[in-house]
Amino acid sequence: MKRLSDLRNDLLTMAGLTERSFYRAINGLLQRDDTLCTKAIADDEEVDQLEKQIDKAGLEFCFAISRSRPIYGKWFRQSNFRPTSSRVADEATNIAECRAQVERTSAIS
Repeated sequence: MKRLSDLRNDLLTMAGLTERSFYRAINGLLQRDDTLCTKAIADDEEVDQLEKQIDKAGLEFCFAISRSRPIYGKWFRQSNFRPTSSRVADEATNIAECRAQVERTSAIS
């Protein structure tokens, strides 16, 4: 159970980082704040590292238990969240990177 609890905590941490990254990216773009945009990009790197950690722990968990145990399905329901969260964090990075493009376009005009 500890492994599953640890995986759940990692997924919740990843969700929080993703939310923070998205918030920083949107606000950085709207407020023209390069610092927030840079932090959003850094958050995405942290989400990517956590994603790798969760993948590794998830595989170890799956090998450690039998398919016949009901807890097995619970892991897979939770693990489906991970790729979605990672994609949202990637989009937050894209938004943050748009900040520089907006600035260059404004400078040209």
